[in-house]
Amino acid sequence: EAKAHADNLYESLLWKSKNDLPLKSGRFNKVFQEFINAMKVKGMSSHRLKVFLSFGTRYWADFFGQKHLERLRDSDFEEYVIWRENYWTSGPGVEVAHLVGNHAKKPSRNTMRMERQTLTQFLKWAHRMDYIRVVPEIKAPKREQRFERERRPSFTRKEFKRLANYLANWTKGKDWDQLNKQHKHQRMMLRHAVLIAAHTGLRPQELRALKWYQVEHEESEKSKSPK
Repeated sequence: EAKAHADNLYESLLWKSKNDLPLKSGRFNKVFQEFINAMKVKGMSSHRLKVFLSFGTRYWADFFGQKHLERLRDSDFEEYVIWRENYWTSGPGVEVAHLVGNHAKKPSRNTMRMERQTLTQFLKWAHRMDYIRVVPEIKAPKREQRFERERRPSFTRKEFKRLANYLANWTKGKDWDQLNKQHKHQRMMLRHAVLIAAHTGLRPQELRALKWYQVEHEESEKSKSPK
């Protein structure tokens, strides 16, 4: 039985070699796990690994799962992109949406572009490891052109005034003296972050990188005491 198995394996490998097919065979999930293990050994950053796992364990595993990686074609990835864009509206995500707090019903162009780049990086690794002969091309589907850009809802002047007043009382209120030094620091930093972001238009990542020496404060005419 062992000899017969070896003969069959040899014939299969010989046929693949003559037809310029990948010699290795593996299901998508198994090869993806090998990739993750290899990247950990290689020293990929925890942030980058998190990106791969966020796409791989939810979307890729759900769509490609037990399919043989070497049998996938460009058309499979084209179907995947369409399936992925509808995941939370008409796909498997509908049933679990209530369990996931932060998700967009329709992924943005940037999200889809990042996912295509991430998936392509994995496929290039699989190509180097002889799991596939050609790296599939993953194309973005055409979307209807929008002439008016959708804007995120912003605070009204009344809402922002209410927020600013709350933060002011939050850092000088009745319970202020009862807080320890760490809690006082956290409240003050949050208040500063909100006010600086509101008055400068800094994005969250830009605000996170901001240093105190880059900030100047000038008292407004309204707040100056009368002479």
